[in-house]
Amino acid sequence: MLDDVLIELMGNALALFSDRRNFGPAGLVALLGSGALLGAASTALYASPLIEDAGLAWFAGLLAPFVVGAAAAGFRKVKLWDWQLRFDLNRFGTAFCVMTGFVLARGIGVLFLGKS
Repeated sequence: MLDDVLIELMGNALALFSDRRNFGPAGLVALLGSGALLGAASTALYASPLIEDAGLAWFAGLLAPFVVGAAAAGFRKVKLWDWQLRFDLNRFGTAFCVMTGFVLARGIGVLFLGKS
């Protein structure tokens, strides 16, 4: 139920950032590819699952790109004098896409190489 919502949100976010006004298809592939390379390197170093419970691992993997994207977008743009938070959508998209590639590569790598 919540997994379906997160998957739909992830698909919509990737569709938004593949638009030419944001990163464009080539930029999206480059960001996802760099995340996939990092995820593959992580899996090569440690192929066992980090979270043993499969349901919790799926949920954490789907939630991680949103959390990392929000952290990357929000922390730099806080103005303390008037308490305004300026959410930078490009920073969110960059972190979201890289983390999505990382999660996908790590998840696939653990499925094929992991010792469960």
